[in-house]
Amino acid sequence: MGSNYPAGADRPVKKSAIGKRTLGAALMLSLWALFLLSVMIISWALDIDSRLKVAGNANRIMEAEAMACSGAEVALHPSVKVGSPNLVRRINARESYEARITGEGGRLNLNWIVAGEDPRRLEILRKYLENKGIDLNERDRMIDCLLDCYGRAGLGQRFYPQQQWSG
Repeated sequence: MGSNYPAGADRPVKKSAIGKRTLGAALMLSLWALFLLSVMIISWALDIDSRLKVAGNANRIMEAEAMACSGAEVALHPSVKVGSPNLVRRINARESYEARITGEGGRLNLNWIVAGEDPRRLEILRKYLENKGIDLNERDRMIDCLLDCYGRAGLGQRFYPQQQWSG
């Protein structure tokens, strides 16, 4: 009546405490490695996404500059007049330009304003700066600096003398 199994083979085998610790450490090590790989993959994906956004932004900036240059070239052409239909153009849904032709009639001639320190002329400059939202102290400082440089007692000639060209 014998069996081929040694005595006590049917009883459950107890694992040693060292084997349990090794299995637990291996499990923790594999979970830590999985965590590190996940973090690396996520950071890599975010890096690619940020590079795509930067490249897309640069592309849109380049397209905007190209459209601005196109509008300027059309507006500067001698045969184009104010109100010409060529001043407004839509290339596609995202690309278009609109050019305006204006004169210099609305600009202030600073040389004329500070010449002679005429109070009426200086008041024009003060009102202009006030309309632009510049406060009182900054307005007065700007006007004083302009007068110091160009207007008072010929100082502008001392700072910027006329060149004598010999030929």
